[in-house]
Amino acid sequence: MEKLLIRRQWREGDVRLLETAAARLGVPATTAQQIGPERPEGGPMTARDEVTVRDRLRRALLTFQAGQGHLLATHRQLKGLSAAEAEAFWAGPGLRMEKGLHAAAAEVDAAFKAFSAAGLVADATDRHQVTEARRHLADGG
Repeated sequence: MEKLLIRRQWREGDVRLLETAAARLGVPATTAQQIGPERPEGGPMTARDEVTVRDRLRRALLTFQAGQGHLLATHRQLKGLSAAEAEAFWAGPGLRMEKGLHAAAAEVDAAFKAFSAAGLVADATDRHQVTEARRHLADGG
């Protein structure tokens, strides 16, 4: 039973095994539907809602990460240009890139808030990226 409780990824049938173990111990088993977090519209969070929240955070993190990589690559490419050319770039296409990264960071923050409100826990890598996105927002990026 301890392995079931500390497992990082649940497998099909694990809930049934835990309910069986709880019954043997005389502990009333409750389902996630009974005690889990509630949806913003009210009512318990369903498995579909959880998948939606997880997917939103995953997409937001991937978008933010891609934006960071694109911005870094652009900075590297602009090193060979004159100051006037680089400034002209950042006033036009570069500004749009920065605004897009800012929007992606804001979506990461919002998605993580929804993820946390659903009672879900992010792994260390995702939490690091959320921190980077929040730092980007705080810096006025």
